[in-house]
Amino acid sequence: MKVTNLTLFTMSACPLGRTMRHVLEEVTTLLPEQTFSIVFIDQEPELTNEARISNNPTTLFRDKNGKEVNRVEGFMETDEVIQLIKTKKTYTALPSGAKREKSVESYTIYLLNSDALEAVDIDFTNPTPVKTPRITAINLLLEADLQPLTNPFPDSATLELVEFEEDLSRVYINHEEKTISEDNAYKMKKCLLQTLHSYGTKKIELVLKKDYKKHNSF
Repeated sequence: MKVTNLTLFTMSACPLGRTMRHVLEEVTTLLPEQTFSIVFIDQEPELTNEARISNNPTTLFRDKNGKEVNRVEGFMETDEVIQLIKTKKTYTALPSGAKREKSVESYTIYLLNSDALEAVDIDFTNPTPVKTPRITAINLLLEADLQPLTNPFPDSATLELVEFEEDLSRVYINHEEKTISEDNAYKMKKCLLQTLHSYGTKKIELVLKKDYKKHNSF
């Protein structure tokens, strides 16, 4: 079966997924007969479940009829993808059986009680089997509205990207506010740092994308 389409399943804020996207775009430049599409797991859970995706990122190799020939979980270099496209051997562990769907995950986020951090336990219903704890924890923090606790993030805040470098988490946030004070940005970083601390984060770098203002790490 000849591969003619590559479909990447990834979380929209995943740095590894973005890197894999660049690889696949390069592949389609080198092999123009290939088509490339992307499915964001957090935006299209039904398509994710129908394809039986359980890891982020996952790339499906399909023939002209849409039948899956192969799949790769994680990252591959451009030449490795091309070699896999050209091989006639199909992967022996293609998923079968009923599609796996939602599960309940538990998270702890941190909001402000006056100036003090306060832990809040949240149960999150994941509509897919794909688990991305750090990205999910950030999204839950951004969306939290648990009065009388204070969430320093504006209602318009959305996660664009998060990058992890050893114990540093670099978080890119889009927002629609005219201005965000240094004091409020500090409070955002404070909540992020404590929320991600259990995942090994010791430093936060916050990038607010309204005015591309980057705040220093602490």
